[in-house]
Amino acid sequence: TPEELSWRPPPPAAPRPEGDLYRLDLAFDLARPLPPQLEAAKVRLVSRAAELRRAGLPSPLSVASECARLERWLRLLDAHTAGSSLEEMSGSGLCDDQESCVLNLAEAQAMCRKGYRDILRLSA
Repeated sequence: TPEELSWRPPPPAAPRPEGDLYRLDLAFDLARPLPPQLEAAKVRLVSRAAELRRAGLPSPLSVASECARLERWLRLLDAHTAGSSLEEMSGSGLCDDQESCVLNLAEAQAMCRKGYRDILRLSA
């Protein structure tokens, strides 16, 4: 379809307001070498995530933190495509029970429709 052929990423999210705990402003001086500045920014981001965890707040989403959930969703989609029943999926350890299988399968199918694009925005 034309929509699939002309896909464009959605507009960036609105900036977080001043004072938001998840806001972190980083500045780069383009007159100086960029690699050391990027390394310093990475250290700052990692330390900020640790600060949030110590404060009891959830860390920002990352590929590493979402890996297990994404892997479970892919396994559920494979099982569903293969014709497995909810009982078989929950019995194989993909879900705790049939209700959680239904919820996780719905989330996995939503990811297939358009949510996969958000994976590209997660930090590594």
